[in-house]
Amino acid sequence: MSTVETRGPRILMITAELAPWAKVGGLGDVLGALPGALNEEGADTYVAIPYYNHLKDQLGEETPLHSRPLFVHWDHHGMKVELRLAEHPNGFKLLLIDCPSLYARNGIYHDPQSGEYGDNLVRWTILCKAALMGACLIGGEWDVVHAHDMHAALSLPLLCEHFMLTPLRNAARVVSIHNLAYQGHFPLSVIPQIGLDPKKAHTKGPYEFYGHFNIMKSAIEMAHGIHTVSPTYAHEIVSQEDKSFGMKGVLSHHKRRVRGIVNGIDTKVWDPETDPLIAANYSADDRKGKEACRAQLLKDCGWTEGDERRPIIGLVSRLAHQKGIDILYRSIPQIVSTGARLVFLGSGDPTLERALSDASHRWPDMMHARITFSEEWAHKIYAGSDMFIMPSRFEPCGLSQLYSMRYGTLPIAHATGGLVDTIQHVHDNAEHGTGFLYAPNDAGSLAKIVKKACWIWRERPELWDVFVDDAMRSDFSWQKSARECLNWYREMLG
Repeated sequence: MSTVETRGPRILMITAELAPWAKVGGLGDVLGALPGALNEEGADTYVAIPYYNHLKDQLGEETPLHSRPLFVHWDHHGMKVELRLAEHPNGFKLLLIDCPSLYARNGIYHDPQSGEYGDNLVRWTILCKAALMGACLIGGEWDVVHAHDMHAALSLPLLCEHFMLTPLRNAARVVSIHNLAYQGHFPLSVIPQIGLDPKKAHTKGPYEFYGHFNIMKSAIEMAHGIHTVSPTYAHEIVSQEDKSFGMKGVLSHHKRRVRGIVNGIDTKVWDPETDPLIAANYSADDRKGKEACRAQLLKDCGWTEGDERRPIIGLVSRLAHQKGIDILYRSIPQIVSTGARLVFLGSGDPTLERALSDASHRWPDMMHARITFSEEWAHKIYAGSDMFIMPSRFEPCGLSQLYSMRYGTLPIAHATGGLVDTIQHVHDNAEHGTGFLYAPNDAGSLAKIVKKACWIWRERPELWDVFVDDAMRSDFSWQKSARECLNWYREMLG
């Protein structure tokens, strides 16, 4: 039996986001929960992350990892970096990369006023180098180095070129693709500035991609394992040009290394039985509280139930092209004609923000749009809605459908990516299911599936109750995902 099997693997994860402190999207949620779940299964996981200002305000005790500052190089310039250790409340260790000139800013990727930071490549290079150096300073053999998304992906080629005589030399190298739309395209001239070998930038070399340097390609070429966040998304990116954003050829060449593992959710935070942000608590065994949540949502939207009950359809989303909000907007007249009410929460593209605001003014008795983000309102919508709508053009995994099912709110979603893997479609004459899938992704198809769901909700309430029960009893805990992830690590380690 191998050492890893007897003691559990030592894992270094590298990321730009970490819930609850440094979070832009689902990446932060994953890194806030998965490492703790891995540790509960016997692993020893460290997460390396920039020491942002807002982490300094929130973290408790920290321990310096070294007595004198390190100088980590970008091009020929040494950046002063201090490394610190701390504990995450979910039970895993943090390796904090403290470099105020790079990370003491108002945002993670961009300034709210001036836009994307112009030195992001420098910031991610220093993150990756410092994380690998920190792992060496911590000491002991490492079994897995797992880089999450483009911001951390440089760690794999850097490991291969500079750390093969260190305790990282035998580690399985894994890169996670949370969203392949973000790859990191730069001129080939940045390769020596990063500290990588420019000789590997020849045509069809590991660092060259259509005349440019591509961060994600460099990591994919150097990885033992390529992780995506659902099996269907894994299939899509190795077989479909539109879903792979030009990387189909690269990924199909390495398709045996690609593994899709569905994300989980934090079932302590997302639990209708204990959630402090909703009007009443409830469970799969006793769902009376959901009616109180529904009544409160109606009240908060300024609506009354009326003589004829109308289903409530919720949406909590970034207002972006990927999320298919424009498709939903075009379907609104048909949806409201069914008698369904729509509650939207989110912000993003100003054009989409205006469109939803205008629609809510056009149909004030049928639509309520809150163009912002509020954690409290998100929980209210998941708990108080009858259905939850997700017209995403592509969705690597998706978390909203998992939250909605946990709260007994059936998702209506385009059949893509992780939505296919996590929603059991209610077919015609089905006796069981957890939601509704549709294709193709156009306004007519969306309106048609909404009409079907509303009919079942009104005319077959006893069947709807079965579907709600199926949804609420589905297992989307991180423990299930963590066990699958650990088994895959062990496969790579032999």
